[in-house]
Amino acid sequence: MRLRKFIGVEMPQFKKTLSLKIILTFLIVIIFSTSITSVMFYLQATKYINTQNEMHDRNVTKNISNSMDRYLEDMDRVSKIVIGNPEVQRILLEGQSDSYPWEQKQRDMEYITNLVLSFVSIRDSLSINLYGKDVEKIYTGLYYNYDFGINLKYTDWMKSNQQAINTEGSYIIPPNAVDHNQPSRLFGVIRSLRKMESNEVIGYITVTSDVRVLNNIIYTTNSFSGNEQIEIVDKEASLLHAVSIGNENIDKAKMRRIAATSELSDWTIVMYLPSSYSSSDLMNVQTVRNYLLSISSLVIVGSFILAIILSRYLLKPIRHFVKSMRLVRRSNFDIVLDEKGLDFELKQLYSGFNTMIAEIKKLINNISDEKLLARSAKMEALQFQITPHFLYNTLQTMEAIGEVKEVPEIQTIAQSLGKLFRYNIHGGNTVHLYEELEQIVTYFTIERIRFRDKIICEIQVSEQLRHYKVLKFILQPIVENCVLHGFKNINYKGVISVGGYVQDHRLILNVKDNGRGISQQRLSYIDSKLHEISTSQQDVKSNEFVGILNVHKRLVNYYGSGYGLHYSSTINAGTTVELILPIIMDE
Repeated sequence: MRLRKFIGVEMPQFKKTLSLKIILTFLIVIIFSTSITSVMFYLQATKYINTQNEMHDRNVTKNISNSMDRYLEDMDRVSKIVIGNPEVQRILLEGQSDSYPWEQKQRDMEYITNLVLSFVSIRDSLSINLYGKDVEKIYTGLYYNYDFGINLKYTDWMKSNQQAINTEGSYIIPPNAVDHNQPSRLFGVIRSLRKMESNEVIGYITVTSDVRVLNNIIYTTNSFSGNEQIEIVDKEASLLHAVSIGNENIDKAKMRRIAATSELSDWTIVMYLPSSYSSSDLMNVQTVRNYLLSISSLVIVGSFILAIILSRYLLKPIRHFVKSMRLVRRSNFDIVLDEKGLDFELKQLYSGFNTMIAEIKKLINNISDEKLLARSAKMEALQFQITPHFLYNTLQTMEAIGEVKEVPEIQTIAQSLGKLFRYNIHGGNTVHLYEELEQIVTYFTIERIRFRDKIICEIQVSEQLRHYKVLKFILQPIVENCVLHGFKNINYKGVISVGGYVQDHRLILNVKDNGRGISQQRLSYIDSKLHEISTSQQDVKSNEFVGILNVHKRLVNYYGSGYGLHYSSTINAGTTVELILPIIMDE
């Protein structure tokens, strides 16, 4: 009830009506389009968030790699500054001498310490150590835990890389290269110092730091969700250092892997992250989903109300039409629908209805008139029922007189007329072709007596065609017309030929004579009458050619306008009449 008051119309009864179909179609289209749009938008939003997360993760690994490179560059820069100091080079040369005074050594060590302390940014994180050319320590930095011992030649990494350090000048010391018996895991830079005059290696400087500095770089560079693991590996994929954030027992096979390689150290930062979204990301996706569901629900409800209103408006003319049809069903034919202001389709429907009602009223009037005519015809038929019996009796009487008086011609004529009469009034509308040809023979039995064999008839129809079904009494009027008109005032023997053949799936019967022919003017007149019968639904009245026009009309009415008679003639050469029929065989 509230919904009815809201939309201002009465809700339709939900039966299998056009109104329900319109509403359902409208809703299906809206729901389908809204669902597709919502799903696509949701997928795009999810894809966008996933892409942003992946981009963020790549930036995190890249930032860690860049921060680590900057720290290594600072370490290398410090090593260059220290060994570039002329006083440091002097201390290295003199400190390796056996005659190096103890007092001088104390002053020199104090000088290096002050030099190191001048680097404010590295006081709390770096340790600087100086070694002679035999890799024995000459100067120990401020932090004793940040060195590799008294003599580097006993370390594995120095043994493996000393030649490369002397050649290339520097080497980045990875955390896993440091002996595990050291009090702290270290990493750093070692650089060789060469004598300027001879380019001879006179010592080494190491700038080292604890691996906890790497942890600080990782933690301070980015914020994490609390369930990641960061690994630092070398180019041989050996693990240099690992940091677990949150759960340390993670299954890396089930996590996403993001990597960034340093151009300075060739170390690769590998970060393993959960394969699913974080809670904040999921919250964003769920918010989008809930928003889309709310919008979709409002659209569907609004569409439902709009569909009801539109169906009421659009179906109003159809309901009026249905109401009118119900009145017609109750025999009320005094209805005329107003076609003004309607759409094209409805206007056509209303116009067709009005035309149908007019035709029905016309048919009712015609049926009333035909009933009156049928009653009159029935009375006339009852009055003339005696005529066939009278004709039969008369023909039998003529036949008996011919036999008694010994006049065989009268007897033959009476018998032939009786056959023709019985053939014409008995049986159905169609016969076999051979039955129709037998009547031609019977007819010419009479005409032979009349003309004393001056006119003969030849029947040239194959046995196969003789069993086709044709309309009854279509050949005799044509043959009779040839006898009456074709051989009038001739002084030679007349020949009528009846033939037939099949062409284009049609049966063609032809009746030819060698009579005096028909003029072109008269032939055109006959063709016009035949054409008028084929195309007009009304009766074509003519006082001439009654027989052939009657045959043509029967053929057209029974078989259709594509069938009937066709005339062709030449003066003093004869006339040909073609009867075009469909091929019909016994079922």
